[in-house]
Amino acid sequence: VKNLTVKVGYANYGQSDTLAPAKVIKVAPTGMVAAITDAEELDIVLIWKAQKNLTLKLFHANRTSEYDGTNGKDLTQAHTRLIGVYKF
Repeated sequence: VKNLTVKVGYANYGQSDTLAPAKVIKVAPTGMVAAITDAEELDIVLIWKAQKNLTLKLFHANRTSEYDGTNGKDLTQAHTRLIGVYKF
């Protein structure tokens, strides 16, 4: 397709140190949950310049928490946006 751009981004954020706040203020960690996996994010963007003054952008982001699977919980997020930009 003419005037189509595809952009893909990936990030691996690793795991949070859930005990860090307790270590800093030197208190016993209570109610803390350990990270199970690395937090990750995948972003895909399609940009189409349909006309000289019209651009359409389709975004999709998929994110996984480092706590995904804790107590059987699905801690993933996905969202999609469609944005139209018209220049007068």
